[in-house]
Amino acid sequence: MAQPAQETSTPQPLAADATVPDEAAFINGEVIVPEQCAFWGSADGRVNLVDGFASMEDGTIQMSVTVKQTAVVTLAGKPYRAVVFSCWGGGNLAYDYIGFYDDASTAPAVETGIQIAAGPYQSNAISAVEGTLESIENGFHLEWAGEFLATDEACTACATGHGEADFLWNGSSFDVMNKVTWQQRD
Repeated sequence: MAQPAQETSTPQPLAADATVPDEAAFINGEVIVPEQCAFWGSADGRVNLVDGFASMEDGTIQMSVTVKQTAVVTLAGKPYRAVVFSCWGGGNLAYDYIGFYDDASTAPAVETGIQIAAGPYQSNAISAVEGTLESIENGFHLEWAGEFLATDEACTACATGHGEADFLWNGSSFDVMNKVTWQQRD
C-alpha cells in the first residue's frame, strides 16, 4: 500500500559529466544546510562544520547541526550526496533532515525531513534516524526511531515505535513504499 507523498523541493538537473560532492566537504567545510536546520540570523543557512558539527549561542539561544551520515543516492538517473543532519534548536528535541546535494557550495537541490513520513509524533523524536541510509534504485531506504504506534499515548517525544521504508523519487517528491513499523525492543 502506498503512503502519501512527501513535500519536497525539485532537484535541479546535473550536467552529464557531474560528479557527487565528496563527503569530506560536509564534515569540514562551509555548507548551506536545509532551511529547517539554519541558524537564526543566518540569512542563507550557511554553517561552518568542523568534524561534522556546528553550533551557535547568542546568550539566550543555543543551536547545533550535526552530520549523522552521508550516502550517494541516485534520483531520476542523477547522483546526489544525501546528508542526514540532526538539527537541535535548544531544549530536549532534535530533528533529522536530509539534504540532497549536487554541489557542496550550494543549498540542497532537494531537502526533506523524515518525520513527515514517519508519523504524527515522530517529529519529536530525540534522534530519529537509526541505522544507515542506503541507496536503492531511484531513492533510498531508511530506518528511524520515534514512530507513533496505536498503543502510544499522545505526548511529546514518547513514541515507542521504530520504522523503516523505501523513499522513491517520483519526479517531484518522495513516495513512501514498503513501510514497516515495530515496537521498540529493549
